[in-house]
Amino acid sequence: MAGRWPGILVLVFQLAAGCAAPVPSDPAQGENPRTKRESAQEIAPRPTAKLVPSPVLPAGLTTRLMPLRVRHVIGEPMPFSLQARNDGEAPVEYTCPPILAGTDFLVTGPDGKPVPCVDQHLGILCRMAPNPMLISQGRTALLFRRLPLAHAFWIAAPGRYTVRFLGAPLGQTLFPPSNEVPFDVEPGELRPADRIVGRLLPILPDGWSLYRSGRRKLAPNGRERATGAWFSLWCPAARITVWQMERRVKNADPPRWWERGVSECLGESGLGHFYVLIPDKAKVLWPDARERIAGALEIRRE
Repeated sequence: MAGRWPGILVLVFQLAAGCAAPVPSDPAQGENPRTKRESAQEIAPRPTAKLVPSPVLPAGLTTRLMPLRVRHVIGEPMPFSLQARNDGEAPVEYTCPPILAGTDFLVTGPDGKPVPCVDQHLGILCRMAPNPMLISQGRTALLFRRLPLAHAFWIAAPGRYTVRFLGAPLGQTLFPPSNEVPFDVEPGELRPADRIVGRLLPILPDGWSLYRSGRRKLAPNGRERATGAWFSLWCPAARITVWQMERRVKNADPPRWWERGVSECLGESGLGHFYVLIPDKAKVLWPDARERIAGALEIRRE
């Protein structure tokens, strides 16, 4: 009996792994039923992917952009609302995903040139109601109650600006462009994050952009958290991250799960303590990035 155990164990393992000897279903042909089934699956045509219909612009649908304040001052939010009116013959159903400031809005400055977008996700916190929603005939819907324009665009100088919604698909409904709204901006004090943006924008190479966050708890080295803001200097092939912190944090090696690499302490300036992460690919595309960033922020080495 003891001599039979190795053979029994081998058979058990073969069955568990699905590797047992073929069992012919047709004695004349000796064909394995599993092989026959797999061959039939390979020959059978695979189902085609379901095509998603393109968004449709309903007849009679218009959009309107409206300022929510009479005075607009540098350093303040400059809120606008976005409405839609349905003068068509049928109700319009739509959903409200986040609006992207850099692609869905156009802001021009006093010089007539487009104003840089520095916060792409303008509408993430501006949704009105659960999806989906309906605009009945002859009714007006408030798509976004409060869009903080100055949080998304680099509005840093007084003068006359214009803003326009360029149109966007909301679900399967294509909303058309809005009216162009002129607004005057009065002098004011920039927020700390905007002052940093003003230092970094002029040094960006061609093809690079800048996005920034609001103030929050951050961990530039993956461990110690403190209040600060991050700034993403990026192009389609690479990204550099700059952190501005209220105080210095320990620049120890991050834990193994932290895949972004080890940040480098740039030093301190009148705007705070700064850290930077420049991946190898970004160093190739922008070789003097560290020196340019440190110079723009007027860093003094700690």
